[in-house]
Amino acid sequence: MMLLNGVNKNALPVEMRNLGLKVETEKEFDVYYKGVLVGRYFADNVVEDKIILEIKACNFLNEAHFAQILNYLRISDYKLGILINFQKDGTGFDLKRVVN
Repeated sequence: MMLLNGVNKNALPVEMRNLGLKVETEKEFDVYYKGVLVGRYFADNVVEDKIILEIKACNFLNEAHFAQILNYLRISDYKLGILINFQKDGTGFDLKRVVN
């Protein structure tokens, strides 16, 4: 069944926790420039303190989605990110691995 992005975004951590995984939702990462806090990023999910999992609901993933998760990886110093796109047209989903 195809669900809206917000529902998928909320249901996925429940499923992962049911599998025994540690999942933090909307994990905040501070961004510093020359020692000064200049902003914050909020990753959809962080799994087992090492994987950033971003959820999308669009027709296809684009460069902006990859840039977003790469920024999160660089700020957090994590090595692996996963983009999941639950396609708006209901045809399925894409899963892309992104390495820092």
